[in-house]
Amino acid sequence: MTHTAHMSRRLWLALAASAPIAGVAGVAHAAPTDDALKSIKDARVGLTSLSAKFTQIRRVGLLADEVKSTGELTLVMPDQLRWELFAPDDIVYWVTSKGVAYKSKNSAKAAHAPAGAFGSLLPDLIGFLGGDLTPLKARYAFTATSETDGSVTVVATPTEEKIKQALKKLTMRTNSERWGISKVVIEEPKGDSSTITFEANQKNPKVDATKMKPPA
Repeated sequence: MTHTAHMSRRLWLALAASAPIAGVAGVAHAAPTDDALKSIKDARVGLTSLSAKFTQIRRVGLLADEVKSTGELTLVMPDQLRWELFAPDDIVYWVTSKGVAYKSKNSAKAAHAPAGAFGSLLPDLIGFLGGDLTPLKARYAFTATSETDGSVTVVATPTEEKIKQALKKLTMRTNSERWGISKVVIEEPKGDSSTITFEANQKNPKVDATKMKPPA
């Protein structure tokens, strides 16, 4: 074997030996979804509160009807959420460490929130809208995509049977800074859906503590 052929063979063996190593190294890199979720987590460091007005369009699958509502989201980390629908709905939902409650216009006191997609989803919305999504992996399968404007689109499909009964899929898009929220689509198993489009988010606004407590 000539010196040139011997060197070529050594080079080929070196490349062949390195190929599996490169493949293993590639596995060590975070997947695009993990990278995108981490970018949201990093952007939300220091987020203590958030508020935003929104428009909600509720679609009833079988009737093909649409119900439009307006409202305001107020979020205080780590465990308080207020979801208010303005007139003519006139209803407020609260999530606190004690559970989920709601109050309609004609009620003097808040009541325990009924079961259903929205009632079941509200506690997890704190994580979706303003927290770290990593703990939610215990109940949802995620895909996440970074968009050209800097925002991230996250699709969450429930893996827990109790949640599956109320929710088919949730799609969320952050704002361009990734700490806030621009859109949420909630799809239910029977074909109903809610699309919530948020106005500009306020970061760390001062929130009256009494606003975040349901009237007893």
